[in-house]
Order: sequence, then C-alpha cells, then structure tokens
Amino acid sequence: MPLLPIFTSLILAGCLGGHQPVRPEVQTRAEKLLDRGIMASNQGNQAAAEGMFNDALSIAASIEDRQLTLRTLINQARLYRLAKQFDRAVMAIDTALAAGSETGIEQAELFHEKALLELALERTESAEKWARMAIAAESGDQLGQRLNLLARTMLAGRKLSGLQELLNRALSANRGQNREEEANSLRMLGIFARQMMAFDQAGQHLSEALEIDKQLAISTKIAADLEELAINSIQAEKPAQAVAYLQRVYTVNLGGGRFTNAADNQLEIASLYSYLGDDINATKARQEATRLGNNNSQSSRKPPATTSPSSRP
Repeated sequence: MPLLPIFTSLILAGCLGGHQPVRPEVQTRAEKLLDRGIMASNQGNQAAAEGMFNDALSIAASIEDRQLTLRTLINQARLYRLAKQFDRAVMAIDTALAAGSETGIEQAELFHEKALLELALERTESAEKWARMAIAAESGDQLGQRLNLLARTMLAGRKLSGLQELLNRALSANRGQNREEEANSLRMLGIFARQMMAFDQAGQHLSEALEIDKQLAISTKIAADLEELAINSIQAEKPAQAVAYLQRVYTVNLGGGRFTNAADNQLEIASLYSYLGDDINATKARQEATRLGNNNSQSSRKPPATTSPSSRP
C-alpha cells in the first residue's frame, strides 16, 4: 500500500479522533453561567442575570480567561444599559475596553455595545464614532447589524446626508442573513423617506418591515412599525388612516402588557378624533386612557423600538 494514503489517514485520524483537547471543567462552568445569565437577561430577570454574570467574571478572572471576561462584561454592560443603570453600564463597558480583545468579532461587539450606550446617553457624536469603529472591526457576518446601528446614530443626530445609501447597503447585507435587522433597515428607510416628504415610499418601507416583524412575532417591533405608519399618515394629512393604525398599536401594546404605551395611544387617538370633529369617540378614547392610567401602578412605559437594533448586544 502506498505510504501517502496511510500518512493522510493518520492525519485525519489525529484530527477527528479522541486526541482533541478537553475543555477544563471550570471554564465550561463559567461559560454555562454566562449563557444562563444571557437567558435570564432576555427574560427580564435582572437579579438572576447579574448574579450569574458576576460568578462568570470571578471564574474567568481566576483562570485569566480574557476572552470569557470580555464577553461577560459586554453582556453585563448591556444588562445595565437596558435597565437604565447607566453608571454601572459605563463602568462595565469601560472595564471591557481596558481589557481589550483578541479577535475582531469580539472587538466589533465591544464597540457596538459602547455605541449603544453612548446613544442611550444621547451622545450622538460619540455613538457615531463607536458605531463606525464597530463596522471597521467586523470580521464576521454581522455587518448589516453594524450598519443599522450607524444609521440609527445618524438619524438621532439628524444627519441625513448619505443616510439613504447607508441604509440601502444595510438592507442588502441583512437580506437573507438576518430578518430582524432587515426589518430594522426597512423601518429606518421608511422614517428617512417620511422626512423627505415621500409618504407613499415611506408607507411601503414601513409596511414591509411590519410584515417581517409579524412573521417573527416581535411585539415591540410590530408596535413600532404601526406607530411609524400612524405618524406617516398624520404627516400625509390622512388622520382617519392614522386613527386606524393607532387603534392597532393600542391593541398590540395592550396585549404586550405595555399599558402606559397603550394609554398614550388612546390620548393620540382622542386628539385625532377631536380634529375630525368626532367628540363622542374622542371622549371614549380619553376615558380609556384614564382607565389604563389608573390601573397602571405597576407598569412603566416601554419606548417603541422605532430604530433600535436587534436583541443581540
């Protein structure tokens, strides 16, 4: 038998056989804590997520696992940002930045979360800078998400020059890759078109985003799409159409437990009914808003996900 095939077979056996290094149990335990913390965060259980992240950080520090430390700090920063505990979020993300990263993908995630935090703090110039750094660092398959974030910072800073081209690039990158981010691109294209007074085009983009978000069953994004469609109808001087969209937003927010948002929807509906001269329905809408407000002692307003990125950090 020729020697070359035997040698090749031995190489394959070495690659595919039982000689692969086994991950240390302590490292596996830390990674499981991180994963469970992310799951708890997505379920809204901040206390559980915080505890698991802290435990994962302690283990990562004890074995000098910089990669795991960085991933945990990014998710910890995201947890605090979403809870609006911005001082703690800044501390976590700055610690992560000081720790640095070993791969382009991690670096892109780090810069992405920093940009989101700066945006939450309404520092749009800084947010745009970090978003551009995230794009430059991206070496995986998340370019569309990074481009959407840059577009979001530009919208927040009212920088419209070049925005349409950027969003078209983001849409192209997200199609066939990330449906949630595809909808985000379309929603922002709709907002941009509306600002350019192209109401029909805006409605088309927003309706496409709505169809995707309904397929994905993301309640907050469905509400955001419908709310933007209502705004588009108002600016296009179609108040009756706006009422219809707002009634749908109200139903979605009510079903999603966003009672303060639902009350706000009813106040907007009341205002439009008054404009249309329908005092009876205007009064009913205001009464419903009051009822929701009175029953809303344990609910806080959740802002619509008008231009927010997907749920990933």
